[in-house]
Amino acid sequence: MSEIMKRIQVRTKHAEYQMHIQILGSINVNREYGYAGELRAPEAVIEWLAKQEPVHKSAASDTRLYVEAEAVRFKDNTNAFLIHGTPLNNESGCLLGVNPESPVVMQMFDYASQADTVRRMDKEHAMSFTIGGEEE
Repeated sequence: MSEIMKRIQVRTKHAEYQMHIQILGSINVNREYGYAGELRAPEAVIEWLAKQEPVHKSAASDTRLYVEAEAVRFKDNTNAFLIHGTPLNNESGCLLGVNPESPVVMQMFDYASQADTVRRMDKEHAMSFTIGGEEE
């Protein structure tokens, strides 16, 4: 029996203001390995991504180009995308708010929901991280 979703991964270097996302799994949305799409992101996020060490191979080649990511839903039903790496604005990497009406975001969260892999997080805790630690 195959898994519905193995992981979400983001390419470390892609295009200006865009992230390339792959979802590896058994549901073929627009690729034989699952899903691929682009999501706009702020320049600071693109620059941060380019500095991350790729840990996963592309589903379309044998080259390590990607870092792991997660679909996140907060208690108030807003969504975010948690990209793992060195801390940017979250202790696990980069927590990126997303537009829930974006077709790419809707497909990604639909896929992750079907696989029951959407991570629930407390928004206050997730947003309390600051680079360099908190003042006491």
